[in-house]
Amino acid sequence: MPDIERAAPHQHSRGSRTLSPRAGLVLAAAAWVAALAAVGAHHIVSPMLPPRVHVRWSEATTSTERISVERELGLLSGAREQGRTWSYALRDVSTTTIVRLVRHPLVEDTHYIDRSTATLSVDASGRAAWVRDLAQMPFVQMSQRWLPPLAFALAMVGVVASWPVWRRLTPRAWRQLQYSAARARRAVLARVDRIPSRSSRGTALGRSAPVHLVLILLTSMVLRIWLVTSGGQFYWGDETRYEIARDIARTLAHGDVLYAFSRMGQHPLFGVIGAIPATVERITHEDPRVPGLFFAAFSVMNIGLLAAIAKRSGATERDSVIAGALLALSASMLYFARHLLPYDVAMTFGLAALYVGLGRGGRVRSLACGIVAACAFLTYTGYWTLGGAAMVVHVLDAETVKTGLRRAVFSALGLFATIGFAVLGSLAVGENLIRALAAFSGQVDQGDFREGWRLPWAYLWHAEHVIVLVWLFALAWVVVAWRSRRMPRLVRVGLIGLAFVYGALVATSVVTHTFVMYGRLARQMVPFLCLIAAWALADFLRARSPSTRVWLAPTVALLLIAQAAFNFATPLTQVFPAEFLRDARRDHRLPDDGDLVIVNAKHLYPGPEAVALPTRYTVLMRAPHPLQYLPYQYEGYRPSQRAALRSADIEMKVLLVPR
Repeated sequence: MPDIERAAPHQHSRGSRTLSPRAGLVLAAAAWVAALAAVGAHHIVSPMLPPRVHVRWSEATTSTERISVERELGLLSGAREQGRTWSYALRDVSTTTIVRLVRHPLVEDTHYIDRSTATLSVDASGRAAWVRDLAQMPFVQMSQRWLPPLAFALAMVGVVASWPVWRRLTPRAWRQLQYSAARARRAVLARVDRIPSRSSRGTALGRSAPVHLVLILLTSMVLRIWLVTSGGQFYWGDETRYEIARDIARTLAHGDVLYAFSRMGQHPLFGVIGAIPATVERITHEDPRVPGLFFAAFSVMNIGLLAAIAKRSGATERDSVIAGALLALSASMLYFARHLLPYDVAMTFGLAALYVGLGRGGRVRSLACGIVAACAFLTYTGYWTLGGAAMVVHVLDAETVKTGLRRAVFSALGLFATIGFAVLGSLAVGENLIRALAAFSGQVDQGDFREGWRLPWAYLWHAEHVIVLVWLFALAWVVVAWRSRRMPRLVRVGLIGLAFVYGALVATSVVTHTFVMYGRLARQMVPFLCLIAAWALADFLRARSPSTRVWLAPTVALLLIAQAAFNFATPLTQVFPAEFLRDARRDHRLPDDGDLVIVNAKHLYPGPEAVALPTRYTVLMRAPHPLQYLPYQYEGYRPSQRAALRSADIEMKVLLVPR
């Protein structure tokens, strides 16, 4: 250790052009002040844009219908005034939009709108005329859009600039970190040296593996931004749970903490985490893309977490990047990222519990593994199997039976203590989390219990296609290799996790008839399949001659990427009913001498609905229904219902019927 400590300062001083701690602190302070100023300016400018109106909804309007109409008409930053009257910011003040708002069947009355001329009267905010004129200036309009990302960028600059300060505050911890990193690097290089037929090309790949992982993460985030910004939020009924997060953010802003905690519902931690983007929406305006991007970031984090899990399980840098890349190429890990659902957040906690449990340590690490596993359960109860798999791996990974028993006791203590704390908190605010969870488990009966053993594979085939065959090849390769040698830790982790998740899901569906198997539950198997496949593919390539590896490795990579591109194409180009109807109403081809008939532009359950088509009509617009993407049909549909959806014409259409 002394040699490393003496070498580190010399390396740092040689040719170093980093900021001094004082300059870094000044730059960080300036960046953070500028970020706060940008947030403050946005908070001042945002209320000026756009005009606000009052809308009184009809008594028959449900919250789901209200949310859908708000999105259709561009009603933003909704705030309840009294009774059924809400105040909204109206982004589009064109005559067409105002006419649609006034004549909508769910709108009972409006205020601050001149109905005779379809224009705005005095604005609800009571602004002066010069303020309204200022709000329409291009510079002000542009600042309203760009101030939030500018504030975020400035905050990140402050974090980077302050790094020399934090590094200098803890020199001993920094030296210890350098020592640990050097020791870990020597261990990895020692393992790599023992791999047969290792070429200099492989070493270069290992050194550049972190760069490859960063590129994978950035590409994955770009794809998810594409998904979120193209719409699709609030398509599934479960997405209305995000309204709980908005209620929590709203009540916390008014200081009503007890009411906020009473609104956490059956997945309490999802409401708490969702309050973060909901608070951002309160500062700016309500936009489902804000929480969409927030939750999509968890999907990307899962890729990095799996690579870290693989490395902690003994994989090389290259093999760990392969594991993360396989997860990034999985369509089942992609398409849910556009929706406001707790699945990816719960998976982040489940994988984090697995990462924590694989580390070396005593009782504290076991407690932490149980606590994080409980967070996965409290975020989405259906992912209890992923948290359970992390705890089982943690116990079975012990060197001795005594250590395994100690890990089982303390991880269970962390699990039940966390869940117990949540239950006591719900009782303190007059709710009963246990009763809510029991009621929720009784509702998970849409589908067929009997197909639980085969549904995961059918679902994964329709989502992944050839990539499933690669996973099955990896399982076969592991079984064959198991006869001749001892399996590495990475494979043991993948096999234990896969066996527990699949076995628990089959047992609770086929045997006990407690939970119906859904596609969202089956996707918990994917991280463990990727861990197994990462080792199997690397081992398969290492068994080939160097001349064969030169062309075989790129060929396999290109085939996987090509299949992933094919799998991603449909989710990236999907159109959902809300966006379809919005585009239909904005279509300049809509004539005045005909009636419009909308066909299938809604969520279809339990199957296709009978449509009485007119004798004469013209198809103005059409688009595939979201349920024509087959993985969606594994979310609560029985086999007969899926067959009906696949045999019927469920395409969304806008028909023009002549008068």
